Amino acid sequence: MKIAIAKPLFAWDELDDSPTLKSLRSLLEAVPDLALLDALRESRGKGRDHYPVEALWGTLLLSIALRHLSVDACLEELRRNAALRILIGIESEERVPGADNMSRFLATLGEEPHLTHLRKIFDVQVSRLGRVVADLDKDAAGDSTGLAGRPALSDKLRAAEIEQGLPQPAGGKKEYADNDGKVTHIVEWFGYKLHLLVDVEHEVALAYHITDTKTGDNEKISGLVEQAKCNLPQGRVKTLAYDKAADDGAVHEFLTTKAAPRSFKTAPSNSKSPRRSSADASPSTSFTIRPAPSSATTRSAIRPSSTRWPTSVTNRTAAPSSIAAPHAITASIAPATRPATANGPMV
Repeated sequence: MKIAIAKPLFAWDELDDSPTLKSLRSLLEAVPDLALLDALRESRGKGRDHYPVEALWGTLLLSIALRHLSVDACLEELRRNAALRILIGIESEERVPGADNMSRFLATLGEEPHLTHLRKIFDVQVSRLGRVVADLDKDAAGDSTGLAGRPALSDKLRAAEIEQGLPQPAGGKKEYADNDGKVTHIVEWFGYKLHLLVDVEHEVALAYHITDTKTGDNEKISGLVEQAKCNLPQGRVKTLAYDKAADDGAVHEFLTTKAAPRSFKTAPSNSKSPRRSSADASPSTSFTIRPAPSSATTRSAIRPSSTRWPTSVTNRTAAPSSIAAPHAITASIAPATRPATANGPMV
């Protein structure tokens, strides 16, 4: 007897180890980054433009798409691969950015208004996906993980980050325990904490927040759920699983009064879970959410603009408004609003 095993939406074994230039071009065209690039050019002003922001941003996207372990590895490939350089508008090997240029560019992306534009790119992509994958976010789960980082080099830069409301890196710690409560190993890091809400079946991120390491998981559940609701059609979420870090009165009140007004229950989980820092609890709990039913709405698939990354990068054209503006949706409660600013720096 053959048993069919459903793969996630983006299964690793289905991804090309060496994507074609056509596939990479399609990826670059699909990213709704026009507002971000406009803001980056405006913030640069009339300063030096030896390395255009399109080339720096394209290098960052390629380092992710090609699964390089570091941005430096992508820079090395760009220096030896002329076709790849042309794809992101770099004319010659001498025009490939250096590691220090990319480092400063990443620091710039970690400031406003660029953080807001990065979040909007994420939101638009999730919204597009939600319109063509009917069961996206039917079963969701949340957790947090550590992000390595280092503090700003000067007091002036740190003060500027604090003024913008950005979290500051600090020491983080997680203790992992077995079913008997015995600690099996400890993970420590210095940097930030990444809070995620993901689709369990398709293994796709639906919402995120970046905070300092002292922020408890329970403090960000409402924000994650609201962001996911803004990105997806109404009434999608059926279940939400979390460990016991989320089991407190405020979370229960939010889920019962806003996220799931008709039904809400908790049940213990037998799976292993990490013990959190002092801000979090330890064993695991799952929440089952049954939102009030809503009328079905026909939504058409959204196709990206085919003119996003032409051979001449300077000829970018704006994507249609139906693509650039994701639907703001609710779950049979008051209208949900998208956060005005993103949380945390790019790391």
